[in-house]
Amino acid sequence: MKQFSRFLFFLFLINNWSSYGQKDSIVALDIVVLSDVKLKNFSTGFNVNEISDSIIKTQSSLTNLLNLNTLIYFKENGYGMVSSPSFRGTNASQTAVIWNGINVNSQLTGQADFNNISIVNYNNISVKSGGSSVQYGSGAIGGSVHLNNSFHFYNHFNNEFQVSYGSFNTLNTSYKLSIGTDKKYFTVGIDYKNSENDYEYLGYGEKNKNGAYNFLGFNFNAGYFVNKNVLLKLFHNSNFNDRNLSGTLTYNAKDAYENTNSKTLLVLDFLTKKFSSNLNFAHIYEDYKYFPNSENSNQFSFGKVTTFVVKYDASLYLKSYDLELKGILEYDGVNGTGSNIGDNQRDVFSAVFLLNHKLTSKIDYSVNVRTEVTSQYNIPFIFSIGSNFQITKLYTLKFNTSKNYRIPTFNDLYWVPGGNVGLKPENSYQFEIGNDFNFDSQKFNLTGYYIKSEDMIKWLPNTNNIWSPINIEESESYGIEFQYKILKKIGNNKLELLTNYGYTISKNSRTNKQLIYVPKNKITGTVSYNCKNFSAYYQLLYNGSVYTTTDNSSDLSSYDVSDVGISYVLPNKRKLTTTITFKAQNIFNEKYQNVAYRPMPNRNYKLKLILNF
Repeated sequence: MKQFSRFLFFLFLINNWSSYGQKDSIVALDIVVLSDVKLKNFSTGFNVNEISDSIIKTQSSLTNLLNLNTLIYFKENGYGMVSSPSFRGTNASQTAVIWNGINVNSQLTGQADFNNISIVNYNNISVKSGGSSVQYGSGAIGGSVHLNNSFHFYNHFNNEFQVSYGSFNTLNTSYKLSIGTDKKYFTVGIDYKNSENDYEYLGYGEKNKNGAYNFLGFNFNAGYFVNKNVLLKLFHNSNFNDRNLSGTLTYNAKDAYENTNSKTLLVLDFLTKKFSSNLNFAHIYEDYKYFPNSENSNQFSFGKVTTFVVKYDASLYLKSYDLELKGILEYDGVNGTGSNIGDNQRDVFSAVFLLNHKLTSKIDYSVNVRTEVTSQYNIPFIFSIGSNFQITKLYTLKFNTSKNYRIPTFNDLYWVPGGNVGLKPENSYQFEIGNDFNFDSQKFNLTGYYIKSEDMIKWLPNTNNIWSPINIEESESYGIEFQYKILKKIGNNKLELLTNYGYTISKNSRTNKQLIYVPKNKITGTVSYNCKNFSAYYQLLYNGSVYTTTDNSSDLSSYDVSDVGISYVLPNKRKLTTTITFKAQNIFNEKYQNVAYRPMPNRNYKLKLILNF
């Protein structure tokens, strides 16, 4: 771990650099409207980490962004291919992706492909650790990733154009327009990615021969104040992804995968000081085509799902009691069809009640409950309780406990052959305790957690030797998480460090074996330096070894990967700001895999140009 030793040395330097407190210049505040208020107002006792816009701009994919800045472990079937998370030792379908308050995990697989989500057009990305099924529904067991668009109501007209080119013939381009007044807001963005993705398999004398991909995304958001109490908002995001699927060290692949995703959300807000409500209409569409041979476009399997969501929520704020209440009624209608699932439908009705109370100036708590009704299965009563205790000005104690769930997917229920319509939802119980320490220039958090899951769905061969899902497994996960952040300033010089460490035990309760692809140790760290128009950063990712078989007889070795980047902003010319960035990834040419027999890229480079006008 030579790179980790270097990182510890950087930490020593920062802690020994004296700093002066400086007050930021006073600027006029924008009128900002958040798209998912309940994430902020009803997460008492939970850790919610917001990733800054400056960090988002250093990455080209959601996988890279979260892999380098959070404790989520990612499995990639080759770089740029299907990417699935493990959050606190849970599996990929137990991490929820929330788009502007709407759960958008696939109804077919129950999970999200993090390499199929563009981050270019989101100005707020947050990660909530722990169970959130009360607020966000199925799958929010290990944690949730929130992609939000905020609305900025002030006079502006901004354009941003980005283009980058890098190793493996990789081209990324994007354009975003933002226009606003005190009553109207409009933004539109488009982005495109294309790559041969033919990186070298270090130490094997081979290349990634079938990994080419291209991605096209479109994003549109608009807001309008009908009057001071009524706000109309429209969100839309769609993308098309065409990928060859990388092979392995033992298999030369020729297959390919196309998928289209579209999300549209219309929200009507009614706002007053004491009472507010909103009515949501959402349309979510997903489809895929799988080609066993990319050279034969006439032979493929397919699946597609349309989801309609109607949701009404109302909030009441009682200022004299410092108490906020929220009630939510929601209907989800899901229609799916495909070559392996036939034609099927699911209707889900849910009711949610949220309470947040500031009991004293130092103690607040929240109580959340949820119930669902559907004809296909019984959803248990779901709850969440959390609290913050400010012991001193510098120290806050937090805790939460919750019951969460995941419903069977369309593939689990209807796949031919093997689907099982008798499956029960997975249940999970969780407890967490956290410690926040907040000093002038330093912040750190230490959290311990425990998760027990029951009726987990697992695909196994049946008596006819056909793979079929059944409720069989119980698992438990527990561990500790540590986050440390320090910011030092001297004049125009700013030095910042952010590091995360996670220790995770996640095991099958019956066999007492560690679950596959769950590292016991993960470390991330970023050191950044900024002076006027120049900035530079160093990033480290360390993943401990992971087991690749359920009996823990085979594993993948640990690895640590380092990236560096520099950026320079040219002087403004006629309201044009030009930024040039250069990034080198895997600078020490680490040979590593995060999925067995699927090597990841060697050292590679990227040059980017950003124009703001």
